Amino acid sequence: MSLMPHAASGARVRTGLAALKGALLADSIEARTRRAAGLSVLARIANAVITLATHVMLARLLGAAGFGLFSMAVTWVLVLLGLATAGLAMAPQRFLPEYEARAAHGLLAGLYRWSHLVPLLAGAAIVLMGLCVLHGLPLGLSPEARLVLSLALLALPALALIDVVEGFALANEWTDLAQGVTFLLKPLLLPLLFVAGWLAGSNLLVMALVAYVASAWLAALVLVVLLRRRMAPRLAGAGASAEPRRWAALALPAMLADAAFLLMAYADVLILSAVASPAETGVYAAATRIVGVVAFVHFGLSYAAAHHYAALHAEGRLDDLVRYARKAAVWTFWPSLLFGLIVALAAPLLLPVFGPGFGAGAGVVPVLVLALLVRAAIGPSEQLLMMTNRQALVTGIFALAASVNILLAVLLAPHLGAMGVALAMLAASIVAAAGSAIAIRHAFGSFVHAFHVAAYRRPAAHGPRPTIQDTVS
Repeated sequence: MSLMPHAASGARVRTGLAALKGALLADSIEARTRRAAGLSVLARIANAVITLATHVMLARLLGAAGFGLFSMAVTWVLVLLGLATAGLAMAPQRFLPEYEARAAHGLLAGLYRWSHLVPLLAGAAIVLMGLCVLHGLPLGLSPEARLVLSLALLALPALALIDVVEGFALANEWTDLAQGVTFLLKPLLLPLLFVAGWLAGSNLLVMALVAYVASAWLAALVLVVLLRRRMAPRLAGAGASAEPRRWAALALPAMLADAAFLLMAYADVLILSAVASPAETGVYAAATRIVGVVAFVHFGLSYAAAHHYAALHAEGRLDDLVRYARKAAVWTFWPSLLFGLIVALAAPLLLPVFGPGFGAGAGVVPVLVLALLVRAAIGPSEQLLMMTNRQALVTGIFALAASVNILLAVLLAPHLGAMGVALAMLAASIVAAAGSAIAIRHAFGSFVHAFHVAAYRRPAAHGPRPTIQDTVS
Protein backbone atom coordinates (compact mmCIF):
# COMPACT_ATOMS: atom_id res chain seq x y z
CA MET A 1 0.00 0.00 0.00
CA SER A 2 1.33 3.42 -0.92
CA LEU A 3 2.10 5.84 1.88
CA MET A 4 1.66 8.88 -0.36
CA PRO A 5 -2.07 9.46 0.40
CA HIS A 6 -1.35 9.30 4.12
CA ALA A 7 1.56 11.72 3.77
CA ALA A 8 -0.57 14.13 1.76
CA SER A 9 -3.37 13.85 4.31
CA GLY A 10 -0.93 14.54 7.13
CA ALA A 11 0.41 17.58 5.31
CA ARG A 12 -3.10 18.94 4.87
CA VAL A 13 -3.80 18.44 8.57
CA ARG A 14 -0.58 20.24 9.53
CA THR A 15 -1.37 23.05 7.12
CA GLY A 16 -4.88 23.36 8.53
CA LEU A 17 -3.60 23.42 12.12
CA ALA A 18 -1.01 26.04 11.21
CA ALA A 19 -3.72 28.18 9.59
CA LEU A 20 -5.95 27.78 12.63
CA LYS A 21 -3.08 28.74 14.94
CA GLY A 22 -2.35 31.78 12.79
CA ALA A 23 -5.99 32.84 12.89
CA LEU A 24 -6.19 32.44 16.65
CA LEU A 25 -2.94 34.30 17.33
CA ALA A 26 -3.19 36.98 14.64
CA ASP A 27 -2.91 40.55 15.89
CA SER A 28 -5.02 42.36 13.32
CA ILE A 29 -8.00 44.43 14.47
CA GLU A 30 -10.38 41.95 12.86
CA ALA A 31 -8.71 38.98 14.56
CA ARG A 32 -8.70 40.66 17.96
CA THR A 33 -12.33 41.65 17.54
CA ARG A 34 -13.32 38.11 16.58
CA ARG A 35 -11.51 36.73 19.62
CA ALA A 36 -13.03 39.32 21.95
CA ALA A 37 -16.46 38.88 20.42
CA GLY A 38 -16.09 35.10 20.58
CA LEU A 39 -15.28 35.23 24.29
CA SER A 40 -18.10 37.69 24.82
CA VAL A 41 -20.57 35.46 23.00
CA LEU A 42 -19.44 32.41 24.99
CA ALA A 43 -19.82 34.39 28.21
CA ARG A 44 -23.27 35.54 27.10
CA ILE A 45 -24.28 31.99 26.22
CA ALA A 46 -23.30 30.92 29.72
CA ASN A 47 -25.07 33.98 31.09
CA ALA A 48 -28.19 33.18 29.08
CA VAL A 49 -28.26 29.63 30.44
CA ILE A 50 -27.75 30.77 34.05
CA THR A 51 -30.21 33.67 33.77
CA LEU A 52 -32.85 31.59 32.05
CA ALA A 53 -32.56 28.87 34.68
CA THR A 54 -32.76 31.51 37.43
CA HIS A 55 -35.85 33.13 35.94
CA VAL A 56 -37.51 29.74 35.48
CA MET A 57 -36.87 29.05 39.15
CA LEU A 58 -38.20 32.47 40.20
CA ALA A 59 -41.26 32.19 37.96
CA ARG A 60 -42.17 28.76 39.28
CA LEU A 61 -41.70 29.77 42.92
CA LEU A 62 -43.17 33.28 42.72
CA GLY A 63 -45.93 32.51 40.22
CA ALA A 64 -46.86 34.69 37.25
CA ALA A 65 -48.02 37.60 39.42
CA GLY A 66 -44.95 37.60 41.68
CA PHE A 67 -42.62 37.22 38.71
CA GLY A 68 -44.42 40.11 37.04
CA LEU A 69 -43.75 42.37 40.05
CA PHE A 70 -40.12 41.28 40.18
CA SER A 71 -39.66 41.95 36.44
CA MET A 72 -41.35 45.34 36.70
CA ALA A 73 -39.07 46.45 39.55
CA VAL A 74 -35.90 45.23 37.81
CA THR A 75 -36.96 46.90 34.56
CA TRP A 76 -37.37 50.27 36.29
CA VAL A 77 -33.82 49.94 37.63
CA LEU A 78 -32.47 49.14 34.16
CA VAL A 79 -34.22 52.18 32.67
CA LEU A 80 -32.71 54.45 35.33
CA LEU A 81 -29.28 52.90 34.80
CA GLY A 82 -28.69 55.12 31.75
CA LEU A 83 -28.85 58.18 34.02
CA ALA A 84 -26.90 56.63 36.89
CA THR A 85 -23.81 55.97 34.74
CA ALA A 86 -23.78 59.70 33.86
CA GLY A 87 -22.75 58.72 30.33
CA LEU A 88 -19.29 57.56 31.40
CA ALA A 89 -19.73 53.91 30.40
CA MET A 90 -18.30 54.61 26.92
CA ALA A 91 -15.63 57.07 28.06
CA PRO A 92 -12.81 54.54 28.67
CA GLN A 93 -13.27 53.02 25.21
CA ARG A 94 -13.34 56.48 23.66
CA PHE A 95 -10.38 58.05 25.49
CA LEU A 96 -8.09 55.23 26.63
CA PRO A 97 -6.65 54.52 23.13
CA GLU A 98 -5.90 58.24 22.77
CA TYR A 99 -4.33 58.56 26.23
CA GLU A 100 -2.20 55.49 25.66
CA ALA A 101 -0.98 56.85 22.33
CA ARG A 102 -0.11 60.19 23.96
CA ALA A 103 1.35 58.55 27.09
CA ALA A 104 -1.01 60.81 29.06
CA HIS A 105 -0.84 58.79 32.27
CA GLY A 106 -2.22 61.60 34.43
CA LEU A 107 -5.37 61.82 32.33
CA LEU A 108 -5.70 58.04 32.40
CA ALA A 109 -5.44 58.07 36.19
CA GLY A 110 -8.00 60.87 36.42
CA LEU A 111 -10.46 59.08 34.17
CA TYR A 112 -9.99 55.93 36.22
CA ARG A 113 -10.70 57.76 39.49
CA TRP A 114 -13.75 59.66 38.27
CA SER A 115 -15.20 56.57 36.62
CA HIS A 116 -15.46 55.05 40.10
CA LEU A 117 -16.78 58.09 41.91
CA VAL A 118 -19.37 59.51 39.51
CA PRO A 119 -21.63 56.44 39.12
CA LEU A 120 -21.74 55.92 42.88
CA LEU A 121 -22.75 59.53 43.51
CA ALA A 122 -25.21 59.72 40.60
CA GLY A 123 -26.71 56.34 41.50
CA ALA A 124 -27.13 57.31 45.14
CA ALA A 125 -28.83 60.59 44.18
CA ILE A 126 -31.30 58.74 41.94
CA VAL A 127 -32.01 56.21 44.70
CA LEU A 128 -32.84 59.00 47.16
CA MET A 129 -35.10 60.76 44.67
CA GLY A 130 -36.79 57.49 43.77
CA LEU A 131 -37.50 56.63 47.40
CA CYS A 132 -38.93 60.11 47.99
CA VAL A 133 -41.25 59.70 44.99
CA LEU A 134 -42.32 56.18 45.98
CA HIS A 135 -43.11 57.04 49.57
CA GLY A 136 -44.07 60.69 49.23
CA LEU A 137 -46.46 60.78 46.29
CA PRO A 138 -49.85 59.10 45.84
CA LEU A 139 -48.92 56.84 42.92
CA GLY A 140 -51.69 54.32 43.43
CA LEU A 141 -49.23 51.48 43.94
CA SER A 142 -49.98 48.51 46.15
CA PRO A 143 -47.83 48.20 49.30
CA GLU A 144 -46.17 45.13 47.78
CA ALA A 145 -45.28 46.97 44.57
CA ARG A 146 -43.93 49.92 46.55
CA LEU A 147 -41.75 47.58 48.60
CA VAL A 148 -40.23 45.69 45.66
CA LEU A 149 -39.51 48.94 43.81
CA SER A 150 -37.81 50.41 46.89
CA LEU A 151 -35.63 47.32 47.30
CA ALA A 152 -34.69 47.11 43.62
CA LEU A 153 -33.52 50.75 43.59
CA LEU A 154 -30.77 49.92 46.07
CA ALA A 155 -28.93 47.98 43.35
CA LEU A 156 -28.66 51.03 41.08
CA PRO A 157 -25.31 52.53 42.24
CA ALA A 158 -23.62 49.12 42.07
CA LEU A 159 -24.94 48.41 38.58
CA ALA A 160 -23.82 51.85 37.40
CA LEU A 161 -20.34 51.26 38.84
CA ILE A 162 -20.14 47.90 37.06
CA ASP A 163 -21.10 49.45 33.72
CA VAL A 164 -18.56 52.25 33.90
CA VAL A 165 -15.63 50.31 35.37
CA GLU A 166 -16.29 47.47 32.93
CA GLY A 167 -15.50 49.97 30.17
CA PHE A 168 -11.87 50.02 31.33
CA ALA A 169 -11.60 46.26 31.04
CA LEU A 170 -13.16 46.31 27.57
CA ALA A 171 -10.94 49.17 26.40
CA ASN A 172 -7.92 47.09 27.45
CA GLU A 173 -9.37 43.99 25.74
CA TRP A 174 -9.56 42.22 29.10
CA THR A 175 -12.66 40.40 27.97
CA ASP A 176 -12.24 37.70 30.59
CA LEU A 177 -12.46 40.26 33.38
CA ALA A 178 -15.25 42.38 31.89
CA GLN A 179 -17.48 39.51 30.88
CA GLY A 180 -16.54 37.13 33.69
CA VAL A 181 -17.86 39.33 36.47
CA THR A 182 -20.91 40.71 34.68
CA PHE A 183 -22.08 37.62 32.86
CA LEU A 184 -20.93 34.80 35.10
CA LEU A 185 -20.33 35.88 38.70
CA LYS A 186 -23.29 38.24 39.16
CA PRO A 187 -25.93 35.92 37.65
CA LEU A 188 -24.59 33.00 39.70
CA LEU A 189 -24.77 34.97 42.94
CA LEU A 190 -28.47 35.81 42.46
CA PRO A 191 -29.84 32.23 42.56
CA LEU A 192 -27.41 31.19 45.28
CA LEU A 193 -28.45 34.04 47.56
CA PHE A 194 -32.12 33.52 46.71
CA VAL A 195 -31.99 29.81 47.53
CA ALA A 196 -30.25 30.61 50.84
CA GLY A 197 -33.10 32.95 51.76
CA TRP A 198 -35.70 30.45 50.60
CA LEU A 199 -34.23 27.74 52.80
CA ALA A 200 -34.20 30.21 55.70
CA GLY A 201 -37.95 30.67 55.28
CA SER A 202 -37.91 34.30 54.07
CA ASN A 203 -40.67 35.91 52.01
CA LEU A 204 -39.85 34.71 48.50
CA LEU A 205 -40.60 37.92 46.60
CA VAL A 206 -38.69 40.05 49.11
CA MET A 207 -35.82 37.58 49.09
CA ALA A 208 -35.64 37.69 45.31
CA LEU A 209 -35.12 41.47 45.44
CA VAL A 210 -32.62 41.23 48.30
CA ALA A 211 -30.64 38.64 46.33
CA TYR A 212 -30.74 40.90 43.26
CA VAL A 213 -29.34 43.84 45.21
CA ALA A 214 -26.70 41.82 47.07
CA SER A 215 -25.46 40.12 43.88
CA ALA A 216 -24.99 43.52 42.22
CA TRP A 217 -22.94 44.95 45.09
CA LEU A 218 -20.78 41.85 45.50
CA ALA A 219 -20.06 41.71 41.76
CA ALA A 220 -19.17 45.43 41.73
CA LEU A 221 -16.72 44.94 44.60
CA VAL A 222 -15.01 42.01 42.86
CA LEU A 223 -14.74 43.91 39.56
CA VAL A 224 -13.24 46.99 41.20
CA VAL A 225 -10.63 44.95 43.09
CA LEU A 226 -9.58 42.88 40.08
CA LEU A 227 -9.43 45.87 37.76
CA ARG A 228 -7.33 47.80 40.29
CA ARG A 229 -4.76 45.00 40.31
CA ARG A 230 -4.44 45.00 36.54
CA MET A 231 -4.34 48.78 36.22
CA ALA A 232 -1.88 49.29 39.11
CA PRO A 233 1.34 49.21 37.00
CA ARG A 234 0.01 51.91 34.67
CA LEU A 235 -1.35 54.10 37.45
CA ALA A 236 1.68 53.92 39.74
CA GLY A 237 3.19 57.35 40.29
CA ALA A 238 0.76 59.09 37.96
CA GLY A 239 -0.88 62.18 39.37
CA ALA A 240 -4.53 62.36 38.41
CA SER A 241 -5.56 65.12 36.03
CA ALA A 242 -8.81 65.71 34.21
CA GLU A 243 -10.38 67.00 31.02
CA PRO A 244 -13.86 67.75 32.34
CA ARG A 245 -15.04 69.60 29.24
CA ARG A 246 -14.00 66.83 26.86
CA TRP A 247 -15.41 64.14 29.11
CA ALA A 248 -18.65 66.04 29.53
CA ALA A 249 -18.89 66.58 25.76
CA LEU A 250 -19.01 62.79 25.40
CA ALA A 251 -20.72 61.87 28.67
CA LEU A 252 -23.75 64.16 28.66
CA PRO A 253 -25.01 63.21 25.18
CA ALA A 254 -24.10 59.60 25.91
CA MET A 255 -26.15 59.72 29.12
CA LEU A 256 -29.15 60.99 27.21
CA ALA A 257 -28.58 58.37 24.50
CA ASP A 258 -28.33 55.59 27.08
CA ALA A 259 -31.47 56.78 28.82
CA ALA A 260 -33.38 56.98 25.52
CA PHE A 261 -32.14 53.54 24.45
CA LEU A 262 -33.05 51.90 27.75
CA LEU A 263 -36.46 53.57 27.70
CA MET A 264 -37.00 52.27 24.18
CA ALA A 265 -35.81 48.79 25.18
CA TYR A 266 -37.92 48.44 28.33
CA ALA A 267 -40.97 50.63 27.77
CA ASP A 268 -42.94 47.55 26.74
CA VAL A 269 -42.71 45.90 30.16
CA LEU A 270 -43.34 49.16 32.03
CA ILE A 271 -46.41 50.15 30.02
CA LEU A 272 -47.83 46.63 30.08
CA SER A 273 -47.40 46.53 33.85
CA ALA A 274 -49.44 49.75 34.09
CA VAL A 275 -52.42 48.52 32.06
CA ALA A 276 -52.38 44.74 32.60
CA SER A 277 -52.33 42.41 35.56
CA PRO A 278 -49.03 41.36 37.17
CA ALA A 279 -49.69 37.84 35.83
CA GLU A 280 -49.89 39.02 32.20
CA THR A 281 -46.79 41.14 32.73
CA GLY A 282 -45.00 38.10 34.11
CA VAL A 283 -45.92 36.01 31.07
CA TYR A 284 -44.67 38.73 28.70
CA ALA A 285 -41.49 39.17 30.75
CA ALA A 286 -40.79 35.44 30.41
CA ALA A 287 -41.13 35.77 26.63
CA THR A 288 -38.61 38.63 26.61
CA ARG A 289 -36.22 36.49 28.66
CA ILE A 290 -36.00 33.75 26.05
CA VAL A 291 -35.79 36.31 23.21
CA GLY A 292 -32.87 37.90 25.06
CA VAL A 293 -30.77 34.91 24.00
CA VAL A 294 -30.82 36.32 20.47
CA ALA A 295 -29.44 39.68 21.59
CA PHE A 296 -26.20 38.42 23.08
CA VAL A 297 -24.50 38.35 19.64
CA HIS A 298 -25.35 42.00 18.99
CA PHE A 299 -24.26 43.15 22.43
CA GLY A 300 -21.13 40.99 22.28
CA LEU A 301 -20.01 42.65 19.05
CA SER A 302 -20.91 46.08 20.43
CA TYR A 303 -18.61 45.57 23.40
CA ALA A 304 -15.79 44.21 21.25
CA ALA A 305 -15.99 46.77 18.44
CA ALA A 306 -16.42 50.11 20.21
CA HIS A 307 -12.81 50.87 21.12
CA HIS A 308 -11.62 49.71 17.68
CA TYR A 309 -13.98 52.24 16.12
CA ALA A 310 -12.41 54.89 18.37
CA ALA A 311 -8.86 53.82 17.51
CA LEU A 312 -9.44 53.79 13.73
CA HIS A 313 -11.18 57.15 13.97
CA ALA A 314 -8.33 58.65 16.00
CA GLU A 315 -5.79 57.39 13.44
CA GLY A 316 -7.74 58.89 10.54
CA ARG A 317 -8.27 55.51 8.83
CA LEU A 318 -11.75 56.27 7.52
CA ASP A 319 -11.77 53.63 4.78
CA ASP A 320 -10.73 50.94 7.24
CA LEU A 321 -13.31 52.18 9.73
CA VAL A 322 -16.21 51.75 7.31
CA ARG A 323 -14.98 48.38 6.05
CA TYR A 324 -14.62 47.21 9.63
CA ALA A 325 -18.12 48.46 10.47
CA ARG A 326 -19.54 46.45 7.57
CA LYS A 327 -17.78 43.32 8.74
CA ALA A 328 -19.13 43.90 12.24
CA ALA A 329 -22.64 44.09 10.78
CA VAL A 330 -22.13 40.75 9.02
CA TRP A 331 -20.77 39.16 12.19
CA THR A 332 -23.77 40.52 14.10
CA PHE A 333 -26.70 39.70 11.83
CA TRP A 334 -26.21 36.18 10.56
CA PRO A 335 -25.59 34.48 13.93
CA SER A 336 -28.50 36.52 15.33
CA LEU A 337 -30.73 35.23 12.52
CA LEU A 338 -29.79 31.64 13.32
CA PHE A 339 -30.46 32.01 17.04
CA GLY A 340 -33.64 33.97 16.32
CA LEU A 341 -35.11 31.20 14.19
CA ILE A 342 -34.27 28.61 16.82
CA VAL A 343 -35.85 30.65 19.63
CA ALA A 344 -38.99 31.49 17.63
CA LEU A 345 -39.56 27.83 16.74
CA ALA A 346 -38.78 26.56 20.24
CA ALA A 347 -40.83 29.17 22.15
CA PRO A 348 -43.94 26.94 22.57
CA LEU A 349 -41.72 24.34 24.21
CA LEU A 350 -39.57 26.71 26.28
CA LEU A 351 -42.17 29.01 27.85
CA PRO A 352 -44.24 26.30 29.63
CA VAL A 353 -41.07 25.47 31.58
CA PHE A 354 -41.60 28.74 33.48
CA GLY A 355 -44.82 27.34 34.93
CA PRO A 356 -48.54 27.00 34.24
CA GLY A 357 -49.94 29.70 31.96
CA PHE A 358 -46.57 30.99 30.65
CA GLY A 359 -47.03 29.23 27.31
CA ALA A 360 -49.49 31.99 26.38
CA GLY A 361 -46.51 34.25 25.67
CA ALA A 362 -45.32 32.21 22.66
CA GLY A 363 -47.29 34.37 20.22
CA VAL A 364 -45.22 37.50 20.85
CA VAL A 365 -41.83 35.80 20.51
CA PRO A 366 -41.59 36.00 16.67
CA VAL A 367 -42.43 39.71 16.80
CA LEU A 368 -39.78 40.39 19.43
CA VAL A 369 -37.20 38.32 17.52
CA LEU A 370 -37.94 40.30 14.35
CA ALA A 371 -37.42 43.54 16.29
CA LEU A 372 -33.95 42.39 17.32
CA LEU A 373 -33.05 41.24 13.82
CA VAL A 374 -34.00 44.62 12.33
CA ARG A 375 -31.38 46.32 14.48
CA ALA A 376 -28.85 43.50 14.08
CA ALA A 377 -28.92 44.02 10.29
CA ILE A 378 -26.90 47.23 10.66
CA GLY A 379 -24.58 45.87 13.36
CA PRO A 380 -23.34 47.96 16.30
CA SER A 381 -23.93 51.17 14.36
CA GLU A 382 -24.79 53.25 17.42
CA GLN A 383 -21.29 52.57 18.76
CA LEU A 384 -19.85 53.66 15.41
CA LEU A 385 -21.65 56.99 15.69
CA MET A 386 -20.74 57.41 19.37
CA MET A 387 -17.05 56.68 18.81
CA THR A 388 -16.86 59.22 15.97
CA ASN A 389 -18.23 62.12 18.01
CA ARG A 390 -21.83 61.92 16.90
CA GLN A 391 -23.42 61.42 20.30
CA ALA A 392 -26.16 63.97 19.66
CA LEU A 393 -27.33 62.01 16.61
CA VAL A 394 -27.57 58.82 18.64
CA THR A 395 -29.52 60.63 21.33
CA GLY A 396 -31.98 61.98 18.77
CA ILE A 397 -32.41 58.59 17.09
CA PHE A 398 -33.14 56.74 20.31
CA ALA A 399 -35.34 59.53 21.64
CA LEU A 400 -37.45 59.30 18.49
CA ALA A 401 -37.57 55.50 18.71
CA ALA A 402 -38.50 55.62 22.39
CA SER A 403 -41.27 58.12 21.65
CA VAL A 404 -42.66 55.84 18.93
CA ASN A 405 -42.47 52.86 21.29
CA ILE A 406 -44.25 54.64 24.15
CA LEU A 407 -46.94 56.21 21.95
CA LEU A 408 -47.81 52.97 20.15
CA ALA A 409 -47.61 50.92 23.35
CA VAL A 410 -50.01 53.28 25.13
CA LEU A 411 -52.41 53.10 22.18
CA LEU A 412 -52.19 49.35 21.54
CA ALA A 413 -51.67 47.79 24.98
CA PRO A 414 -55.23 48.41 26.30
CA HIS A 415 -56.66 46.60 23.26
CA LEU A 416 -54.02 44.01 22.29
CA GLY A 417 -52.22 43.48 25.59
CA ALA A 418 -48.80 41.85 25.22
CA MET A 419 -49.04 41.71 21.42
CA GLY A 420 -49.67 45.47 21.38
CA VAL A 421 -46.46 46.33 23.23
CA ALA A 422 -44.52 43.79 21.12
CA LEU A 423 -45.71 45.48 17.92
CA ALA A 424 -44.75 48.85 19.39
CA MET A 425 -41.27 47.48 20.08
CA LEU A 426 -40.98 46.29 16.47
CA ALA A 427 -41.95 49.72 15.17
CA ALA A 428 -39.45 51.42 17.47
CA SER A 429 -36.68 49.05 16.31
CA ILE A 430 -37.40 49.90 12.68
CA VAL A 431 -37.19 53.61 13.49
CA ALA A 432 -33.91 53.15 15.40
CA ALA A 433 -32.30 51.04 12.66
CA ALA A 434 -33.43 53.36 9.85
CA GLY A 435 -32.26 56.42 11.76
CA SER A 436 -28.81 54.93 12.43
CA ALA A 437 -28.43 53.76 8.82
CA ILE A 438 -29.32 57.20 7.46
CA ALA A 439 -26.99 58.94 9.93
CA ILE A 440 -24.08 56.71 8.91
CA ARG A 441 -24.86 57.25 5.21
CA HIS A 442 -24.82 61.00 5.78
CA ALA A 443 -21.61 60.89 7.84
CA PHE A 444 -19.54 58.49 5.73
CA GLY A 445 -21.19 58.51 2.32
CA SER A 446 -22.08 54.82 2.47
CA PHE A 447 -24.59 52.55 4.13
CA VAL A 448 -23.42 49.95 6.65
CA HIS A 449 -25.43 46.74 6.75
CA ALA A 450 -25.05 42.97 6.81
CA PHE A 451 -25.83 42.41 3.12
CA HIS A 452 -22.96 44.24 1.49
CA VAL A 453 -19.28 43.61 2.37
CA ALA A 454 -17.60 45.16 -0.68
CA ALA A 455 -14.78 47.60 -0.12
CA TYR A 456 -15.93 51.06 0.87
CA ARG A 457 -16.26 53.42 -2.07
CA ARG A 458 -17.66 56.92 -1.84
CA PRO A 459 -19.86 57.73 -4.88
CA ALA A 460 -18.34 60.32 -7.17
CA ALA A 461 -21.45 62.47 -6.87
CA HIS A 462 -20.54 63.14 -3.28
CA GLY A 463 -17.18 64.66 -4.10
CA PRO A 464 -13.72 63.64 -2.87
CA ARG A 465 -13.22 60.99 -0.26
CA PRO A 466 -13.55 62.44 3.25
CA THR A 467 -10.59 62.93 5.55
CA ILE A 468 -10.46 62.52 9.27
CA GLN A 469 -11.20 66.22 9.71
CA ASP A 470 -14.52 65.66 7.92
CA THR A 471 -15.53 63.09 10.50
CA VAL A 472 -15.07 65.31 13.54
CA SER A 473 -18.29 67.13 14.41
